[in-house]
Amino acid sequence: MSYTLYDTIRLIGTPFRYRVSGLKNISPDQPKLFISNHAGGMGPLMIYISLPVRLHPWVIAEMVDISRTPDYLFEDFIKPAWHLDGQIGKRISRLIAPIAVRVLRSLDPVSVDRNRGWCREAFQKSLELLVSGESLLIFPEQPAKQCDPVSQIRPFLGGFCWLSQMYYKSTGKALAIQPMAVFPPGRRMIIASPEYLNLHGNYRKAIDRSVVHLEATVKRKYQEISSLC
Repeated sequence: MSYTLYDTIRLIGTPFRYRVSGLKNISPDQPKLFISNHAGGMGPLMIYISLPVRLHPWVIAEMVDISRTPDYLFEDFIKPAWHLDGQIGKRISRLIAPIAVRVLRSLDPVSVDRNRGWCREAFQKSLELLVSGESLLIFPEQPAKQCDPVSQIRPFLGGFCWLSQMYYKSTGKALAIQPMAVFPPGRRMIIASPEYLNLHGNYRKAIDRSVVHLEATVKRKYQEISSLC
């Protein structure tokens, strides 16, 4: 895969990069699963231009399907973030959509269609990337839930935790999960120490415990980085 567009975006974005703390916590020489708060419409972009790790993101299927992208962009970003409603907002969405799709596809993302339940193809592609040594980026917040009033982080979904079990069964090794938090007001982000999930026994209960722990870790790191600004 060519990373020309990806590298160009990182180069152009150099003046806008966030300050990153905790780089020493990144687990070396192995695939990693980064989980982060979404931090608004610009959060994912800031991670890509700021973090010195090549990542494959989980993305909403609508954002890589050009037939659905304009409508999704309008409802999820243009209208709430730019406050552009009506025909003007929809026209801008149609103009931006081809660019957004091309950029996202250049990252070799994992497309997740949240209306399709288990998303077997997404998990299979994720596993293939991890086994080949690549790293993933996942934003596990539930968009329909209310934000925490302090951290502005929504409750996490736990489906991504199954990747730990799948990776272990495939390789016999534990998967490094790197919790991180993005704090846009201070233009900073912070990376926590890697976590290695124990999903033995009752999988569902183990996943529930893991999600609560990882969500708390991201919130704690958010508060930590915000206190430095």
